[in-house]
Amino acid sequence: LYLLDKTNNQVWKHNATTSGFGNGTGWLKEDVNLRNAVGLSIDGSVWIAFTDGIRQYVNGAESLWRMQSIDPADFRLRELVIPATGSSLFVLDEMGKRVIEMVKDTGKILAQYPLPAEQIRDFAVDPTKKEILLLTNSQLLRLTYEKK
Repeated sequence: LYLLDKTNNQVWKHNATTSGFGNGTGWLKEDVNLRNAVGLSIDGSVWIAFTDGIRQYVNGAESLWRMQSIDPADFRLRELVIPATGSSLFVLDEMGKRVIEMVKDTGKILAQYPLPAEQIRDFAVDPTKKEILLLTNSQLLRLTYEKK
């Protein structure tokens, strides 16, 4: 179990025990300002979404991975999802009112999906069904997408 601690600028790793989880140990090995962090996803690497971009961390250190330019360039990320299968990552852009799909290995933008509603609270992705599930204050919406 990994927890994002914005107050202490740390990602805490809690190992499973027979009765739950142990005390957390600091996972990041370098100073990182997590004040603008908005999401965390893990696929072997630790991915942290910030309002202004995404960073990948491997063994506690930032990797050289970079997100390619987004067009339009005005964006404010709010959440990050990396499905267990597939080669994509998805981010919720609150300002651009869209979900952006990127190639996980390269950061290349594959597609941008306009949001069908305002005030998306959270989202999930099912790559098997090619669906993006969007949670609003009052409903759960389903958006289908084409596999790239």
